[in-house]
Amino acid sequence: MVSSSIENVEDFNRLNFEPIEYFDNIGRKYPMYEMTRDGFMMLDMGFTGNLVCCDILIYANTN
Repeated sequence: MVSSSIENVEDFNRLNFEPIEYFDNIGRKYPMYEMTRDGFMMLDMGFTGNLVCCDILIYANTN
């Protein structure tokens, strides 16, 4: 069950957070992430552990 939950979290992260780069107005490169609505919800809820994270994933998948 735990390994399945970890795989679900890894899948969730891969599908909802994409590392990209952006450039400021003088051409400096910075790291940035594009995220989906579900990814933003995950951050917004401020999860602190695997159990809470799994609850959030369940909630996200029902909407």
